[in-house]
Amino acid sequence: MAVITLTCTYDGHFAENGGKDDAKTTAYVGEFWVAAGKSGSWVSYRGFSKYNITKFPARRLPKRVRLYVAPGNAGGSAHLLDIHGYAGDGWSGDPQQDAWNPGWDRCAMGTEYHNDGTELRDVAPKWITLENIDMVAADLRNAKDQAAQIFSLGWHEEGENDPYGSFSTIERGLEYATRLEITYPSGGLPANKALVPMGLM
Repeated sequence: MAVITLTCTYDGHFAENGGKDDAKTTAYVGEFWVAAGKSGSWVSYRGFSKYNITKFPARRLPKRVRLYVAPGNAGGSAHLLDIHGYAGDGWSGDPQQDAWNPGWDRCAMGTEYHNDGTELRDVAPKWITLENIDMVAADLRNAKDQAAQIFSLGWHEEGENDPYGSFSTIERGLEYATRLEITYPSGGLPANKALVPMGLM
């Protein structure tokens, strides 16, 4: 197996003021923390992180994908972290280009890569394994086939009803930035190639 680690190139969070009017909502990018959950009684946050996957080999299906995070603010005791492919698949939308609309929705689209995690309930640095590996692997390989060569994640708190948890952005320093670690088969044939019996060649 081979392992490649990619440092986040862009991140931030969207803040929704009451969830009714995007004219009252601001996208906060470049702050020290990416937040997921509620602040006070009315502001909810959804985060995003973006990675350049140029160095990830084409046609490989990852066997494990993990994220390194350095939490900053501990979420509530019932905080549940959900991580999605941004825009549902990680590659058909770009959080760096998106305004609040459609960015807010794109942070929570599609089936979760990681569901109901407790990782942001404390501030210890940690690795988060994306347990829905079949979906992550397929989306990463599809992202690799796109010209942009980017893969992005959306972060939110399940139900958005618990105090927010947060983690460091790249603006705090690269040593604190989220990192995407991809483990994939080394050598051999690309994942979409089949072996042909010698007698048929």
